Amino acid sequence: MKTKSIQFAKLTESAVAILNKVADPKSASSELIPLLCGWFDCQWGTYWHVDSTKLLLTPAFCWNNESCRAEKLRRDTDTRSLTLSEGTAGHVWRRGIPVCTENLVRDMCLPRSLDASEAGLRGGIWFPIRNYQTTFVIVELLGRHYWTCDERFMGELTLLGAELGKVCMNKLRRTATAGPQNN
Repeated sequence: MKTKSIQFAKLTESAVAILNKVADPKSASSELIPLLCGWFDCQWGTYWHVDSTKLLLTPAFCWNNESCRAEKLRRDTDTRSLTLSEGTAGHVWRRGIPVCTENLVRDMCLPRSLDASEAGLRGGIWFPIRNYQTTFVIVELLGRHYWTCDERFMGELTLLGAELGKVCMNKLRRTATAGPQNN
């Protein structure tokens, strides 16, 4: 896995470029998740959208590569909403910090954890895309291997999420200051 800061900077630059070219950050999910999965060598990714009005996480986009047979996991994810106290994604939303695990069955909510395990997935990374006060997205990346979740790696995930959060906040501000469009 790539963990050098310069490589994380390149990943951040690519992810920011994806977010910058869309009007709504949710629209970037179909490009952002495959990019992140490829970079982290993951076979599954979910872009959990934060609905701050309903206080729910909803799956805006799920992706898996062809080698990952994850039909049950997809069905469950597509129909699931998570609260602040549900699953690893809810935990990351509540605490605002990345989480890594080497044991999905133990650390992910049921039945998704069993579905992930059945698909051959073993480890996971979750991180928030947020600024200091608002969380916009929780990124979930699952793979067949484990990551060394040391302090440096967690710090890099935090910085990646913060940089993407800045872009989301700037888009939100531009939308708010633009006001109604005159046609």
